[in-house]
Amino acid sequence: MHFTELIERETYWCPDDWAFVQGQRKLRFIDLDVRSNRLANAFNEIGVKRGDRVGIMAHNCPEYFEVLFAAWKLGAATVNVNFRFLGREVEYLLNNSEASLFVFGENLRRP
Repeated sequence: MHFTELIERETYWCPDDWAFVQGQRKLRFIDLDVRSNRLANAFNEIGVKRGDRVGIMAHNCPEYFEVLFAAWKLGAATVNVNFRFLGREVEYLLNNSEASLFVFGENLRRP
């Protein structure tokens, strides 16, 4: 069983249970499923497909998991990028992993 199937099963059986709680921020299983499906569709529209790699650089937050599950739902692999990396380290990792998409948290944008 794939991890995304576990999320879908939880969504079916207990959609209103909390998937994530981070301080005052909470995300229900149904919301996680809907948001990750929407994101997977957006990724698909820009050409991400099974076997592709999606780079993710974000802090531990619900959005990180939305991107993670969206990529997995398409059959893409994820490349976790440490938010402490310098620009050249991020560039090296993404180039060598052949990531077709890079998603990062708004708070990690650098000039």
